[in-house]
Amino acid sequence: MSNGSKQTTEANGPPTMASGIVQRLGPSQLRTRAIIIIGVGLIFLAALLFDPEQFSISSCYFRELTGHPCPSCGLTRSLHAMAHLNFQQAMAFHPMGMIFFIALLIWLFIAVAEIILRKPIRIDLSNGMKKFAVISLILIWAIWWITRLFGSS
Repeated sequence: MSNGSKQTTEANGPPTMASGIVQRLGPSQLRTRAIIIIGVGLIFLAALLFDPEQFSISSCYFRELTGHPCPSCGLTRSLHAMAHLNFQQAMAFHPMGMIFFIALLIWLFIAVAEIILRKPIRIDLSNGMKKFAVISLILIWAIWWITRLFGSS
């Protein structure tokens, strides 16, 4: 900062120098990334080691009340199948399980890269692309659930 550059903060981004150079991550930001890595790592470890078919998981209250599967029925089994690289079975249990698993992998990769580089990694998407992604995920989830409600399950 001895060169007289003035530090600014972009609206939704990390602090930058007026010249556009991104600041390094501070200790609290590095701690946050480490917590993300530990948390996501534990999710992956549980998905890998915990077989939902072998344990008695409390039943779904929605299913108990209505007799129909809830929108998230099958997610745990889908994540378990993904952890064992059984993509076909994961998709059969719940398609969002695959999407969640891949999203967690990307989040983990970014957090590890940020710690190694000690710089934030930004993935800038236009507002239109963000809306498209959210609407697509909601539609996939809704179509899956409607299909299960009125399907042969």
